[in-house]
Amino acid sequence: MDIPKFLKVGNIVKIQHWYGMVDDVCISDTNIMVLISSPKGVWRNHPAEWLKYHEGQIVEANQEDAIESIDIYIERISKMLHDVQHLKNTWSNHQQ
Repeated sequence: MDIPKFLKVGNIVKIQHWYGMVDDVCISDTNIMVLISSPKGVWRNHPAEWLKYHEGQIVEANQEDAIESIDIYIERISKMLHDVQHLKNTWSNHQQ
């Protein structure tokens, strides 16, 4: 099984509608597995995940688009932090 040239550790890739960085690649006789770290993974509390490579689903990424996409996750994580802080404040002020 031939591995695409862009699937190298440290390269940024696009996976359908999100971006990540290749952390590892494992090849067997029948599969290519790619370990990808991403801001989406951080947001979902699993910073890296193994994905089976399917041609066309993991592609070479435009670095500028990938970096720009991180802002979406910064906003989501900031909102989560705000929501958790609000809960802490509410619970701290709760009278029993």
